[in-house]
Amino acid sequence: MQAAGINLTVNSSHGVRLSKGVLKGTQVALQHGKFRLRGRYGDGPTKVNLSKSGVTVSTRNQLGSFNWIKPNRSSAKLFGVQVRGKKAAQLHLLYAIFFLVYQALGFLVNTVVLVLKLLLLFAQQLYYRINSLLTWARARSAERQQVRRCRALNAALQDANNLPPTTIADLQTWELAQQQAAIIWIIGAWGQAQSDLSLLTSWQTAAATSKLTESAWQHAFSRLEQIAPQLNALTQQFDPQLLRHEEMRLLTWLADRLPKIQASLDWILDLDEWLIDNQGGRSALQTAMYDRLMACLGVGVAS
Repeated sequence: MQAAGINLTVNSSHGVRLSKGVLKGTQVALQHGKFRLRGRYGDGPTKVNLSKSGVTVSTRNQLGSFNWIKPNRSSAKLFGVQVRGKKAAQLHLLYAIFFLVYQALGFLVNTVVLVLKLLLLFAQQLYYRINSLLTWARARSAERQQVRRCRALNAALQDANNLPPTTIADLQTWELAQQQAAIIWIIGAWGQAQSDLSLLTSWQTAAATSKLTESAWQHAFSRLEQIAPQLNALTQQFDPQLLRHEEMRLLTWLADRLPKIQASLDWILDLDEWLIDNQGGRSALQTAMYDRLMACLGVGVAS
């Protein structure tokens, strides 16, 4: 019951009680003729408590309320049973220990996850940097190789012009099929350190059963009987100490004058297939000759 701002409470246990709020959170009361002063201040779970006996601080949690200054005034509720005093303080202590352990484990897990994420990020960045560095290094290496190939090819083309003038004059009268026949003989025979014209017989037999039926190939192959003796005669003019060099010089001169078109590349690929089928693979000299042939057509060397 309330009258003139004063609350009147009648209780069988505590008797008559008069109380009045004087400030926000503060209440004075008269009970059994004794003066009572109560106050509770603060937002959130932690409050400041005011009473006649002094000021205390308490914190409410899921277990109950713990009084930091006077623990024996704590309260707790466990499995529906309300506990006060020392036992409540002990329950709050156990609760605090388990809560701290739980928080520490959570912090440890979060720290480990964060460290793993940082390590993963570092590994990714390291991978990207290394991959970029390797890509740059490969590009630089390819660029340097390209420069070396261009220089080597230019030097070889200039050297090819050092053939005897009479030889160059004869070669300039040859048509495309004769040039192609000469390339077949230089790579197929000279590349295997052979020059015996009896090879022509076995080659013609192999050519008859070859899968290569393109007219350009057959036309060039039919000129071998005419071209091979002329090429063998040229070797008599070469320096015996520079024989392989002279062979490569002659091949370079002929290859440089092949048309730079797809048909020439197709014909060279057919030549390589035919050599592998009939000779079981290329010798080291044949490989060098074939690479020079491809380079003269601009394959693998920028123009």
